[in-house]
Amino acid sequence: MTRQNTPIYKSLLQECKNKKPEWTSTTSFVNEMLARGLATLDACDTLKAPSGADTQKKEQKKERKSEGALSNRSNRVSNSINKEKEIFKKTRFKFSKDLIPFELQALSTLIEDFWHSKKGKKTEAAFDLLMSEKGLLGIKKKYGEEAAKDQIELAIASEWQSILLKNHETFSVSKKANWNNEPVTGHPAQRVFTASRGFE
Repeated sequence: MTRQNTPIYKSLLQECKNKKPEWTSTTSFVNEMLARGLATLDACDTLKAPSGADTQKKEQKKERKSEGALSNRSNRVSNSINKEKEIFKKTRFKFSKDLIPFELQALSTLIEDFWHSKKGKKTEAAFDLLMSEKGLLGIKKKYGEEAAKDQIELAIASEWQSILLKNHETFSVSKKANWNNEPVTGHPAQRVFTASRGFE
């Protein structure tokens, strides 16, 4: 076995002496540590990399990551939820004044204002319900155009989700009372006594 004298920093040599077991010599311990260290090094790794090589490695790692991310995306199979979202985006309902029925054309500007200010979903089903016999058309036929106009104005001001005939009948302020008012009778002590007519 050939030997070669290699200078080692004193602090590193002192650390090796402190950590070595009693039964081994300093030379054998240093040789053992070097052998273990070299075994764990990669073939690509170097002890002192030049400054240009360092940046080149970083760029290569970035390229590998971006290629890996792209390949992962292309290999992914879209699930049913993503397909439904794509279909919904393609078939999204778009409001137009042309869709308003002829019977409600007089209220078209108010309906457009309501549709843009309405809360909740703006789907085709919601539009159909608004224009149907259960919605504005029903209110107009049963209570007149003025009642339908009032409902739309209230809906715009209050940011309702929808306008329904059922809600109009339930909560309408202009609704007449269905009961007969009983005559108001006062307490007997409230009667007035006059000399000519007696109690009134």
